[in-house]
Formats: sequence, C-alpha cells, structure tokens
Amino acid sequence: TKIINFLRWQGVPAQLFNVGQRRRKEPGVHDAAFFARDNVEAATMRHRLAMEVLDSLLSWLADQQRGVAVFDATNTSRERRRQIQAAVCEYNAARAGKGQPFALFFVETVCTDEGLLRSNMLTKIRNSPDYVAMDEDMALQDLARRISHYEAIYEEVTEEEGLTYAKVLNVAAQVIASRLHGDLIFTILQLLFSIHLEDRPIWLVRAGHHAPVDQGAEEATDQLSDIEPETGDLSSFEPVLRLQRQRADASLSPLGREFADRLGEELDRRLAGRSCGVLSSTYPRALETV
Repeated sequence: TKIINFLRWQGVPAQLFNVGQRRRKEPGVHDAAFFARDNVEAATMRHRLAMEVLDSLLSWLADQQRGVAVFDATNTSRERRRQIQAAVCEYNAARAGKGQPFALFFVETVCTDEGLLRSNMLTKIRNSPDYVAMDEDMALQDLARRISHYEAIYEEVTEEEGLTYAKVLNVAAQVIASRLHGDLIFTILQLLFSIHLEDRPIWLVRAGHHAPVDQGAEEATDQLSDIEPETGDLSSFEPVLRLQRQRADASLSPLGREFADRLGEELDRRLAGRSCGVLSSTYPRALETV
C-alpha cells in the first residue's frame, strides 16, 4: 500500500493486486494449516488464485499508457518466481508491437531483528481480515505458525535467477538492488530506502511574527496598482523589492519571540526527551523561531 500511495502521489497510475483478498472470497478455513506445504489441496488453490490475480494485473496494465501494478503475494520459491516471469514474458510476446513490454521488478523483504519482526506481526494481525475474529495472542500464534510454513519453502532471491530485484533488510537498514533500469523502478527504490514501521508525526510551523518594516515601503507598495510602468522599466517596482528584502531580513518581534518560546515548550512536552529533525528556511525570523 505504501508503494501504491507513493506512486499515486508522484502522479503515476498504480494499482494493488492482493492475492489474499481474492483468497478470502473462497469458502473454507484459512488458518495457518491452510499454508502448510503438505496441504496439497490448499496449495493447488493458492496457485490457482495467484495466477488468476496475476492475469487480472496484466490485463489492467495493458490498458495503461504508463503505470505500476503491485502483485502482493508471498512469492517465496524460485519456482513461483519463474512462473510469474514466464507469464509476463508470454503476455509481452502476445502483445508485441502494442506498446512497451512490461518490466518485472521483485522486492524481497528480510527481517532478522526480533523487535521489528514482532512489531510487523502486530501490525499484520491488527489490520488483516484473517485475524479480525481472533484474540491477539491466538492471532500471533497462528501467524507464527503460518510464517514457519513459509520458511519451510522459502528460497531467497539470488543473482542466478537473473531477475531485476531489490532486497530490503530489516526495514531499510540495508537495501541491495540488482539489474535496475527505468525511471519508475528508481522511483520505487527511493521509497524502499525510506520505509519505516513506527509513526513519525510531522509538525508544520510558520515563522513567528516579525519586527515592523519600513512604513514608507509599505505605503509605496500599496500604490503600485495605480502605476503602469513602460515595458522593461522596473524602477517603479523598487519599493516592492525593498519591502521584500526588509521582510526577509526582519527578526522576530516580542510577540514572535513569545511564540517561539511557547513552541519550544510544546515540543518538549510532546517529544518527551526524544530527538527530532528540523527543516527550516534560512530567513532570520524562521531560524529564531526554531
């Protein structure tokens, strides 16, 4: 979802295709046992659903001039990745000459940090429809069993597979990428370097009230609407430029300094000893505010 939201914010058409959503429409119990490698009937169903969702994804992409479709599924084995690659190649061959071929980009996430893993698991059980009717402890146990089934068949992405991929270790602590090409893939990579699990509040604060500027410049600026300078003659706009320079160089007024003090007290209260990053204009009044 983060990738989809980020791309749409960038103005790129993007759509999520989640195999789990399609699976939940099927009858039956889909607890951890459903994902066991020796559950042949369930494995057949999971494969069928994955290919159906992949086909829907490719059909959607074919209708786009430019876009990104995310195939959200646990493609944990080399065989499953080979099947996806073969399906995309087959689709590209069938529509040869009808636009740019589809590019395939795998993103593998690896988590070895126990704290991050638990945080991620809690996020999963609190937001997934699979666990809406379960108590939290039972849900965690079921998810842990499901993960163990995934681990039993997991094969990490390797160079030998010849794929374009990125491997994200412990939520962007390290990102390894291979065979990247195209602006959209680099746009996604930019996001992968910035992903985090915890909330990060953002406060937008205007600079405090600044000291008064030259009254004469203010009055001259108000009269500019009645002036029609000759083409190329900017002398009549000198009062505006002077006023802008004065405002840019102005320091905080007593009211502005009181605002800055109260802002500091409020941030101290909210942050409770935690650090924060500050992005600020270089105007004196802005620097004095922060």
